Amino acid sequence: MSDYGAEYFQKRGLENKHFWMANAWLHYFGHNASFICLGDGLCSQTFALNYYGVENIMACDVSEWSISHCPYDNLKDKIFVADISNDDLLSKTNGRTFNVVVAFDVLEHVNTIEGVKFALNQCYNLSNKFLLVSVPWIGNPCLEADSTHHVKKSKEWWIWAIRSASFEIIETPVYFPYGNQIILGVKK
Repeated sequence: MSDYGAEYFQKRGLENKHFWMANAWLHYFGHNASFICLGDGLCSQTFALNYYGVENIMACDVSEWSISHCPYDNLKDKIFVADISNDDLLSKTNGRTFNVVVAFDVLEHVNTIEGVKFALNQCYNLSNKFLLVSVPWIGNPCLEADSTHHVKKSKEWWIWAIRSASFEIIETPVYFPYGNQIILGVKK
């Protein structure tokens, strides 16, 4: 498991951007969509989605510290510790699948290319329809800004990897915040 603890999450709490993203996503996917947020740290994105009324939601993070320190009591039964590059997430969700699998700023933290491929296959198994990925790719200054970014690839490589996991790439809506680093896939 991870040693991402208090120091790593110190400045990664709830921000306005989580609500902006949740609002845009719900406009596109619908308020009845179910979500799982992979690598959601202190569960800020999950909280924002839940704030807007999403009930069918779960989240996980590799950090035992972040899950145990999630400040949102109403989410405690919807979150769990998991390593998306190793663990069987479908078993950890008791076989539940979701309309939208969110891997937002998480895949670049996986230690190996094989781990990324495994994680994307997990996304396929968890998805009923959509995969929403945000990754900084080569040329994005955010890629080098965080020393825990292990996978440093081009946008074309990420598109290839997501397609290899049996997702068709579709156009990201222009109103999605941070759309310049989002790849939206639909399950084939």
